[in-house]
Amino acid sequence: MQKPSLSFLGAVLILAVVVGGLAGVISSVVINESIENYVEYLGITDSFVVISEVKPQALSGTYEEALDAVAAASSGSLAYVLPVNAGTFSEVVAVGVAVTSDGWILTDRHRLDAVAYDVVVDGDRFTVEEIIVDELSSAALLKVDTDGFSAPAFAHSLDIESGSLVFGVPGYGELIPTSVRLSQALLYESAPAEVEHVGWLLSDEVDSSMPVFDANGSLSAFVMREGVVPMHVLRPFVEKVLLAGEAPAAGIGLVTRVSTSQMIGVEHSGEVIADVIPGGSAALAGVKRGVLFEIDGQNVWSSALALRAYDPGDEITLGVLVDGALEEFNVTLGAFEDLVY
Repeated sequence: MQKPSLSFLGAVLILAVVVGGLAGVISSVVINESIENYVEYLGITDSFVVISEVKPQALSGTYEEALDAVAAASSGSLAYVLPVNAGTFSEVVAVGVAVTSDGWILTDRHRLDAVAYDVVVDGDRFTVEEIIVDELSSAALLKVDTDGFSAPAFAHSLDIESGSLVFGVPGYGELIPTSVRLSQALLYESAPAEVEHVGWLLSDEVDSSMPVFDANGSLSAFVMREGVVPMHVLRPFVEKVLLAGEAPAAGIGLVTRVSTSQMIGVEHSGEVIADVIPGGSAALAGVKRGVLFEIDGQNVWSSALALRAYDPGDEITLGVLVDGALEEFNVTLGAFEDLVY
């Protein structure tokens, strides 16, 4: 076999060097161009400066973003309620939250045991000019003279499910992260039909007189003496006061019990009528024990929420399942305060 000549080997070697050099140049150009594009794309020169000086915005949907949202919503709306002559924050009797920009504050009425109060909101002190209590819950609305409050949005609390992240806010800069352990927890086993039987159970124990915010910074509930009351229960009271300056509660005179199917969210379940109060509107209309199934043709998911829409003197039609048959009763509502349960 004939060996390759030296001239041939030299030519191959020179060609390899040339090709290698070209490849290196091309590779270097491509890599350098890619790096330049990458640096330009990321804005890496500016980003390092910004990151080192300013905390980046929380990522959407993260726990940190929820903390930021709740802190922002509560910082300008949280209210400390204290006696008018109190000089220190150690005398605070309740915590509330502004629900309008013009001075309405929601709080727990069972914490109010004096005649006159002040509230402190965002460092400013105001004198309470009016107190309106809710006859059907522990809520109260306090009115002060201002138009500068920052009021949080109301959450759609009916859509908040068990396991949802929420935050209790007992004071400025204090956030208690917890979750809704049960969104259908019994507040009362049996109670007047005008009073909401069901509320929330949180995963952690929290003190009463405390607003609860969802992860978006919306006001979702309030911790009161009876438990954690979601805003869909309190909202009708708030809206009546804002529209009419008062919130008279209609009375029907029935004691009801939540059914098992109602507790697990079954539609068209109704509430069990445990008792008919003598002298009440229902008794005067001849209402019998059974299952309160309809009010004005609408299925009863919560008798309390349904009755919130009416005032004393209004006429309604009850549909009651008695021994399996639906009977209708025309009832003229009285005043809840006149009933003796």
